[in-house]
Amino acid sequence: MNRIPAFVPAMGLLFFLLWLSSGTLSPYAVTLEKPIVDRDCGYLYNLDHTFHLAQYRMLDGQPKHTWAYSPVLRRVLYPLCAYLPTKLLGFNWGGLLTNFLLNAFGIWVFMCLIRREIGESAAQVALWVIVSYPGIAYWGALPYAYGIIVPTTLVCGVLLYHLSEEDRPARIYLYALLMGVLFTGYDLYIFFLPAMGLLLLFNRRWKEIPLAFVLVMLPTMAVMFIVQAVYGVGASNENTNIYRVVLNSYFGGYDFATWKWLLKTAPWVLLHNFFFSNFVFLPLCFIVVWLWRISCKDFALLPFEWALLAAAGILWAFNNLAPPYEGWQMRGTWIARMYQPVFVVMVYFLVRHRPPKWFVAGLIVAQISVCLGGVLHLPHTTMLYHHFYEHSPRPMYHVNLDTYGRRPLGFCEPMSGGQR
Repeated sequence: MNRIPAFVPAMGLLFFLLWLSSGTLSPYAVTLEKPIVDRDCGYLYNLDHTFHLAQYRMLDGQPKHTWAYSPVLRRVLYPLCAYLPTKLLGFNWGGLLTNFLLNAFGIWVFMCLIRREIGESAAQVALWVIVSYPGIAYWGALPYAYGIIVPTTLVCGVLLYHLSEEDRPARIYLYALLMGVLFTGYDLYIFFLPAMGLLLLFNRRWKEIPLAFVLVMLPTMAVMFIVQAVYGVGASNENTNIYRVVLNSYFGGYDFATWKWLLKTAPWVLLHNFFFSNFVFLPLCFIVVWLWRISCKDFALLPFEWALLAAAGILWAFNNLAPPYEGWQMRGTWIARMYQPVFVVMVYFLVRHRPPKWFVAGLIVAQISVCLGGVLHLPHTTMLYHHFYEHSPRPMYHVNLDTYGRRPLGFCEPMSGGQR
């Protein structure tokens, strides 16, 4: 099949699914117990809406008190990408267009890798699997930094693959720096930095490790310095300090009774996080194909695959096996979304082993059903979205849709007394 015609209908489906996840149907907003309601059109926003809006105010040069409170100012790559579209089309439509273009770019880069390494048919399979992936729709309609998670993960996965095959120091440094630039969009270095280190150790690139680590963190450090030196906002906040809190819990002051109970629940948490971090269907297909390849004695993971899975495992163990600590918890079933980036391994593993067409078709249809669940009143969408990110005490997806309506962007219904 010709590349461009195959890509165009897939992008049409991607835009359609993003649009059907906008307005009152935006999963990141509608899954909250009390989302923010826009009084002009009745669209829904997440409670962190003002934090993300502050990024644009900072770029606009508005008074410092209107944006300095935001803990996400350091994530500058996304608002820089979305700035012009949001100015031209408005906050909602500009964000939708930005997220569509960013995901289209990430998918294209990932497809190019698969086309070169595996073949055209595998690239077509990857295209439709990723386009239908609910992890894009969940974040994809709001102009928040979360919209860059999936495309950044795809591009970083490609860079990690190239790094695993590279023996030229200059190229290793280039890939590290490019990943570092992408990390200014979202804090994905917690996955890709350990994965990069593991690959360099595995390839015995001892000499390149120090400078590669410096280069991969340099853009983030530069952004934090600019935010503090130029804008006068401290780089340290609750978001940046959380891993320090978890790390400190390992050094004394143990509540052994509580810690023992937490460790007993860890296997269930691991199982839950693995499946719900990527909406069950993709992880389930990954496991099925892996077990099938075991029976064929061809189940080995590629270096970049095992490195990224190992990095995710290290992060999970660090968060969930830690002694009890006070404050914001990075453990448990409520934040399965943290481990979403492993989807890039699942997709690559799936397509390179070429499962039957009916198997892939089933996965694609199942994923699309999640994205259409709000419009079609499908109950499994509520369950999957809730367990992906349990930021409400109970599943609220269909409850809120029944309350606020099922209206994507373009269907405006002003809400008297609503909030902005």
